[in-house]
Amino acid sequence: MLRPDKVSCKAIGKPQYVLYTKYDQIRKLTVHPSQIETLLQANDSRISTMDMDIRQQKLYFAAENRSALYELNLQTDATRVMTSVGTPDKVTVDWITANVYFVDIGEHQRCA
Repeated sequence: MLRPDKVSCKAIGKPQYVLYTKYDQIRKLTVHPSQIETLLQANDSRISTMDMDIRQQKLYFAAENRSALYELNLQTDATRVMTSVGTPDKVTVDWITANVYFVDIGEHQRCA
């Protein structure tokens, strides 16, 4: 929102935040008020990739050497584990279609 001085702006709405990983944790950094919150701890498995569907408030991530893709609902704190997906290494969310894409680094088979 433009302030009365017609030069500076003021943010309105919900507080903005940054999500990041620190080895086996997903953390939320809020600037105002200044705060760091641990949203999830992956029990000593390094989180290798993460992306978010901002519209649905769902965070998708994979942990190193785990054959699963995880979905964390930030509104309910519920975590869903998707197995039989190989070994996800990179994940990305198409927030327009809500499709989740990932790269499988598991064993590759060669057809003879």
